[in-house]
Amino acid sequence: MPEGNPLVAQAQSQTTGVTGIGIAESAVDLANGVKDGSWVEGGLGALGVGLEVLSLALDPIGTLAQYGVSWLIEHVQPLKEALDWLAGDPPVIQSYSDTWANVAKEVTAIASDFSNEAKNGTAGWTGAAGDAYRGEVAEQADAFAGAATLADGISTGVMVMGQVVAMVRETVRDLVAELVGKLISWALEEACTLGFATPLVAAQATTAITKAISKVSDLIRKLVKTIGNVAPKIRKIVDKLGEIIEKLSKLGKKLGKGGGTSPSAAKAAKRADGPDVQAPKGEGTTPSSSTSPSAHTPSSSSAPDGSPSTPSSPDSTPGGHSPTKPQNASTKPNDTSARGNTDPAKDGRSNKGKCTGGDPVDLATGEMLMSQTDVELAGVLPLVLRRTHISTYRLGRSFGPSWASTVDQRVESDAAGVCYVGADGVTLTYPTPPADGTSVLPSHGARWPLRLISAGEFTVTSPVDGQIRHFRAAAGTGETTHAPLSAITDRNGNRVTIVRDAAGTPTAIEHSGGYRVAVDTVNGRITGLRMTHAASTDISLATYEYDAGGRLSAVRNSSGRAMRFEYDGDGRVTKWIDRNRHWYSYHYNHAGQVVSTEGSGGALACSIEYDQATRVTTYRNSLGAVSAYHFNDNWQLIREVGPLGATRRFEHDEYGRVTAETDPLGRTTRYEYGRSEEPTRIVYPDGSGTTSVEDEHGLPVVITDTDGAHWRYRRDDRGNLIEETDPTGAVTRYGYSELGHRRTETDALGRVHRIETDARGLPVAVIDPLGHTTRISRDVLGRITTTVDPLGASTRTTWTVEGKPLTRTRPDGTVERWRHDPEGNFAEYSVGDGPLLSVATTHFDLPVAQVNADGSRIEFGYDTELNLTTVTNAQGSVWRYEYDQAGFLVRETDFNGRVTTYERDAAGQLTGTTNGAGQTTTYHRDLRGNVVTTRSPTDTMNFAYDPAGRLVSASSRDSDIVLTRDALGRVLTETVNGRTVTSEFDALGRCVRRQTPSGTVSTWEFNDAGSPVALRNGGRTLAFAYDAAGRETTRTSPAGLRFAQSWDVNDQLVSQTMLAGSNKPVQHRVFQYRLDGNVTAVADQINGSRRFDLDRFGRVEQVHGQRWSEHYRYDVAGNLTTVARHGEAPSGQWRYTGTLLHEAGALRYEYDQQGRVTRKQRGADVWQYTWNADDQLIGLVTPDNADWRYRYDALGRRVAKERHAGGQIAERIDFVWDGTTLAEQITDEQSVTWDYDP
Repeated sequence: MPEGNPLVAQAQSQTTGVTGIGIAESAVDLANGVKDGSWVEGGLGALGVGLEVLSLALDPIGTLAQYGVSWLIEHVQPLKEALDWLAGDPPVIQSYSDTWANVAKEVTAIASDFSNEAKNGTAGWTGAAGDAYRGEVAEQADAFAGAATLADGISTGVMVMGQVVAMVRETVRDLVAELVGKLISWALEEACTLGFATPLVAAQATTAITKAISKVSDLIRKLVKTIGNVAPKIRKIVDKLGEIIEKLSKLGKKLGKGGGTSPSAAKAAKRADGPDVQAPKGEGTTPSSSTSPSAHTPSSSSAPDGSPSTPSSPDSTPGGHSPTKPQNASTKPNDTSARGNTDPAKDGRSNKGKCTGGDPVDLATGEMLMSQTDVELAGVLPLVLRRTHISTYRLGRSFGPSWASTVDQRVESDAAGVCYVGADGVTLTYPTPPADGTSVLPSHGARWPLRLISAGEFTVTSPVDGQIRHFRAAAGTGETTHAPLSAITDRNGNRVTIVRDAAGTPTAIEHSGGYRVAVDTVNGRITGLRMTHAASTDISLATYEYDAGGRLSAVRNSSGRAMRFEYDGDGRVTKWIDRNRHWYSYHYNHAGQVVSTEGSGGALACSIEYDQATRVTTYRNSLGAVSAYHFNDNWQLIREVGPLGATRRFEHDEYGRVTAETDPLGRTTRYEYGRSEEPTRIVYPDGSGTTSVEDEHGLPVVITDTDGAHWRYRRDDRGNLIEETDPTGAVTRYGYSELGHRRTETDALGRVHRIETDARGLPVAVIDPLGHTTRISRDVLGRITTTVDPLGASTRTTWTVEGKPLTRTRPDGTVERWRHDPEGNFAEYSVGDGPLLSVATTHFDLPVAQVNADGSRIEFGYDTELNLTTVTNAQGSVWRYEYDQAGFLVRETDFNGRVTTYERDAAGQLTGTTNGAGQTTTYHRDLRGNVVTTRSPTDTMNFAYDPAGRLVSASSRDSDIVLTRDALGRVLTETVNGRTVTSEFDALGRCVRRQTPSGTVSTWEFNDAGSPVALRNGGRTLAFAYDAAGRETTRTSPAGLRFAQSWDVNDQLVSQTMLAGSNKPVQHRVFQYRLDGNVTAVADQINGSRRFDLDRFGRVEQVHGQRWSEHYRYDVAGNLTTVARHGEAPSGQWRYTGTLLHEAGALRYEYDQQGRVTRKQRGADVWQYTWNADDQLIGLVTPDNADWRYRYDALGRRVAKERHAGGQIAERIDFVWDGTTLAEQITDEQSVTWDYDP
């Protein structure tokens, strides 16, 4: 601060000769009060005198000693400095208050003089230019007046704080002095009693010291809390004052553009009717947050130290501003400081971990969030460019001050430590790293270590993905060093380099694998991203537009359509409009918090209330449901109360990681962490848990599951996984190139798959263990453009710039086509003539209509919380979904009016369903959420699980199931009602042996490509052979039969031939296809030829055989309405109610309220059906009075059917299952076993 500045008040000592002597100080206060007529001061002084006299009477020695100690503290410099350090220095604080009062007085006078001079000096000016000049001057005068008011407010606030500090300081001084006085008095007492009072004196002294320390601590704590409460208010005033200063700077530049003060020069105030470039409030006062569209040069209005230059006087020279270009985004180290704009606890939170509502709003802070990915190119080290807007964020550069981005990442260091400014708006605050390269961790947020490599060079490492961000300072300003992102590398040496010009502006992003993204900029703002390649023309990836304030206003993709952003005067996004013209808007309160939102069609509209005292945010969604969110002092969610009262509780560590989560049922899951963001231990509500042991990179080396199973991992020194051992001991190994590109994978059986990669690490050839090679070509953006299979068949694919498929040309030349809307949503698919499917979308990219190839239309409806509420089919029938206030489905009504209702517990778990027939099924769960019992009107089922949550037993009225598993959870034995299926698996998890209850044993063998080559069953062997593309070509049976198949280049089956004896064909079949892959003809040696006429949807309309034909017709919903055979009349009317068929020619059907067939009739023949509550058929009476009963296990599989006659079981068939496939059918006479391709 300049010496001799008359506005700066000097601290005046308030120490007098009697300071510290209590009775003398009180007497002085009494005298001053009487002298000045202040009865308050006089009354307090009189009271003080009385209390001091009473103290002298009660303890004369102690009181006098206290006076002496107090006097020494105030007059002996080391003691006084110690007290000032502990409790504050009131004279210094008062001098700050006086300085701000002087500033307020001076600025008020300047504002008055400036306003009068401008009014009088321009009285003779006429016309639009004069009016414009006077308008600008009036605005500047208003800004001066506002600054004066704010300065006076700061003065008052500081003065009050000074008085509080003085009171606390005096109290602390007297408490210390009183304690010393008592100790002196007690010491004399102990001496006079010849030591007999020592125990009493010791006890008194100990108690007094403890009480004094406690009182002083409480006073200091309350003082700090008081200052903490007041400081933010003063800080807001200072911030507002900064805004006014910035505004004055901008106005000064405007008034100075004309180069003079004459009316003719004043025309520059409205140059070419350009846009208003008034600075938005709250964006700081440095060039990085300036919203002027100026093209700043090193000699222009930016001051070298990063502070705003003095506002231009009316005769300043023009600044060379251009309203058609985005504002200058200075990338030099004189931009807005991260440390001065960062709350470590608040700004250290990642967006992923924030509690949000709407689209979205951080409910802890009220900040609006938006993240977008501009470029994402595949590779071992991906090249990803992202942007994030946070409504309070002001550290942005390349896309405007309120946008964080990949290229704007930087490290700022000063004497207080280091700040990392991230791509997602996160700012991590670190202590100063040691010069020896030892890493340090941030005080809050992600555990990303930072290292000092050399002066001005830093690295920040993400343990999760192993990416290392490199920062290198081009220059330092003052005591702060700014180091922008220079590169991102992985542990293998792959690299993404940020190329910058001399000013620090990014000009290109280069990938070690060959990607090169050119960055177009104007005045430091990025205006375009282009993929450049020597062998092709540039590809525009995205272009950007800015408003007059330099704020990002539009982003265009390859569609040419723009996503647009609107802002308020404080630089916060108030509305976005997507490329389909759907929108969402935000409304803020005076504190900058989002208090309400609106969206197209009312989507995700909400209102939000914030209680700063209790840190509770109340959120009301678009349907009126209210939730309350409770946060701690670190902006972390600690309690969530849902619309129905369900409460979830959370605990966090000091870095913001969740350490405990308790659901509304009181079940608590706990988490422990190591070096990385991922938990190293999870303990579930039932006491079971998983653990992970990490290596030096924070990557797991041993994971132990809840059942004690161990997964083991071995990595090289770069963190690449080179060996993985599963709980059964099976080992898979991996090999890499020097750059970490995976080159080999050796499975647990020793078979080697080889991979060839390009410079990006993307596969360009895959060679299986048999040597069959699939080759891949890619475009400059890394997408697959050509795939050539081992037989030479080639498939070509084209893509949009954004990575959506455009065309696929099959090996036979057939072309499939896709169309997408400007937002990239799927819009149409076609093959050949006309679309086969088209989709229309609404807000938030939700599909609203689907039009099929036959023109039929299905429509989808949503509520304003984006829940699916209706599906309307082509007939106009509606399926409806209803939700409770918590957003859970509670009721659905199908196309036929059938109603199903759902009940849930406080945690949202399904506890009951009631179907259309009124049958209710209830569900009971264990602490892990597993269903342990279900009860319905027709059955009760029980389930048990192993520690890993895998089913081990289940029982129902008709079955008992027992399962045994290996360490990976694969079923080794499955016993149902005493019948056991036993399975064995190889090291790759393939079933190689199975034995069924009948004793039938099946074994499988596989080739090195993984295809089954032999099935042995009952002493017989069925052999399989394949072509190089892995398609089955022959199947040979022990009886000498050979089944041969051939395929076309599109992998469509074109012929099947059964050969017997000496390759004599006994059956031959040939298939023909339509362009969309539907079969149109079959030539069959035995059954003759058939030709199929299909509609656009692929449904059969006519079948043409040899001397016969069939005809089929459908309604708009796809229901069959007519069936006619050649030479016959149509089979009769087909009548539906909704989707239920009631008549089909001579057949009649009846249904219950659940929509289940209960009766079928043809003339006098009647079939009657009975169902259980799980919609399983349990009874059938046929026209011949056969009474069939059906039985099911607890997994819903039919395990038996019985024919009853005369009250007895006349016939029974049992079914044996292998998982979900039928394995065996057993009767009293025989058994039938099925084997399936594993």
